[in-house]
Amino acid sequence: MNKRHWILIIVLGVMVVGLGLTIFGGIFPAYGPVPQALAMLLVGFLSISGGIYEVQVAKAQGERILWWKHLPIIVGLFLVCLNLGALVHTLILILVFSLLAVGFFIYGVILGFLQIAREKRLKQTIKDE
Repeated sequence: MNKRHWILIIVLGVMVVGLGLTIFGGIFPAYGPVPQALAMLLVGFLSISGGIYEVQVAKAQGERILWWKHLPIIVGLFLVCLNLGALVHTLILILVFSLLAVGFFIYGVILGFLQIAREKRLKQTIKDE
């Protein structure tokens, strides 16, 4: 595959991910910050990647750019850190509710087994009498 095919695949992949995040945000409005944070996280990673590419090109040409003085890398790091905080804040709520649901499921299964055991004991006592 040549370079154009790779670029086309990457662009289509980003478009599909963006569309998926938009649909997810529309279906589940309570988790609206999640797709926005993921999209901005993607922008941050792309900014860092572009900045690293520019630094490598400059290095190949004999120039030297310090990464901490290069604006795309700094902006990308800022976006990644900012949106990871937003994701963690939202995902903690999802994690708590998921653990609560799993706990209730386990509790229900235990109660079901106890009920079955109680019914078997009751039938056994009725047979013995």
